[in-house]
Amino acid sequence: MFRDEIRWSVRSYELDFYQHVNHAVYASWMEEARNRYLTARGRSYADYPESLGLWIVVVSSHLEYRASAVAGDEIRIRTHIERVGRTSVTFLHEVDRLPEEKRLVDGRVVMVFKGRDGRAAAVPAELRSED
Repeated sequence: MFRDEIRWSVRSYELDFYQHVNHAVYASWMEEARNRYLTARGRSYADYPESLGLWIVVVSSHLEYRASAVAGDEIRIRTHIERVGRTSVTFLHEVDRLPEEKRLVDGRVVMVFKGRDGRAAAVPAELRSED
C-alpha cells in the first residue's frame, strides 16, 4: 500500500531531555519523507513555485505517538497519498523502528496547493494519478 520509504539512524541532537526523540522531530522527518516522495515523482517543494507558480502548504497535521526512539535506532518512514481532493492532498506516514518493525508514530498530514494570489489552487495532474 505504501509507495515510498526512507531510512536512517537517530542522531543524538534529535533527543530531548529524557534522551528519546523529541516529539517535534517526527514532524520534521515526515516533512523530509514527503519532499522525497515528491522528488521521486519528478517534483519537489521548490519545484512547484518555480515551474507551476504553486505552493504546497501544511494545513493540518495529526501525529499519534505509540513508542519512543533513542540515539542509534534505525528508523523507517513509509509515505503514501491517502486522498487527493480538489485543492488538497492527504499524506499518511508510518514511522517504525527496525529491525523489529515497532510502530513509533502514525501521521496524517493535509497539504493545500496555493497560487501566486494566495488562494487555493487545483492539485496538479501528476498527483491526481497517485490516488
